Amino acid sequence: MKRDYLLDQTTFERLCTRYETTPDLMRSPSRAAVLARKRQAIMYLMHKVLKIDSTIVARQMNRDHSTVLYGAEQHEKRMQL
Repeated sequence: MKRDYLLDQTTFERLCTRYETTPDLMRSPSRAAVLARKRQAIMYLMHKVLKIDSTIVARQMNRDHSTVLYGAEQHEKRMQL
């Protein structure tokens, strides 16, 4: 089942609002810890919880799909601590 790209875009924007950031900041190349953690949390929610394909999440966030997989995994590990 293919997901609607606009639905995924809206989901991404809503999650950015929830984490008190903007889509532009989440797409930026910044590696600041506060932004990286928020970015990984959004990756986790979109990919693991909402089951959006990693390539679609990557496209939304200007990242590679492997970065999405790694970020979601890192967030999951932090939640288990």
